[in-house]
Amino acid sequence: MLRIAQSIAGLYLIVALVVTVITLAQGPLLGGAPLGGILDGAVGREPVTISIAYGSEKDAWLKAAAAEFAATNPRVQGRSIEVRLEPVGSREIVTRIVQDDLRPTVVSPASSVQIELLRSEWQVRTNTDIYLSGADAPQPLVLTPLVVVAWEERASMLGINNPDQLWDEIHRLVVSDQGWAQVAGQSGAWANLDRPTPPPRIAASRHWWC
Repeated sequence: MLRIAQSIAGLYLIVALVVTVITLAQGPLLGGAPLGGILDGAVGREPVTISIAYGSEKDAWLKAAAAEFAATNPRVQGRSIEVRLEPVGSREIVTRIVQDDLRPTVVSPASSVQIELLRSEWQVRTNTDIYLSGADAPQPLVLTPLVVVAWEERASMLGINNPDQLWDEIHRLVVSDQGWAQVAGQSGAWANLDRPTPPPRIAASRHWWC
């Protein structure tokens, strides 16, 4: 299933790159925003360069998709197209763009959280929106499911068959200093919720033991 999802995502990325190049050939995308104007100052038959700043979690399949795209010898108006990949921490992407230290054509952080954070911080700094809107608004390349696995007895108490109730109950469990006793009146081995977090420098994931 993961291989199929990665293949679909890779194909989508290739199509997105083609559309991006065609659009860029007709003029800048974002006016004065740092993600646009890739063709400004182009001379002669210099290649069209598309730079992608991305979260390192996507490294393997992005490199595979870029290699597949390059193998098609892509060109626009007689100019070759080069894709340059730059793995960057997702939070670092936001910080560097806002500080005008990073000017990629495409940003692809770990999640939509960083997309919205970039929108917010750019708005505060410049009083403008960094993204286009409507049909041209940013679209996700990959949708990652959030999976909940629990013992049946505990899952039933959390309301596993009702997604809205489930997340409300998990939130109660996370913020409560009484753990399961707050949610289900349980004690003993059920009393606490363990929240181990992997080192943030090597992983963006998070898991909880319920």
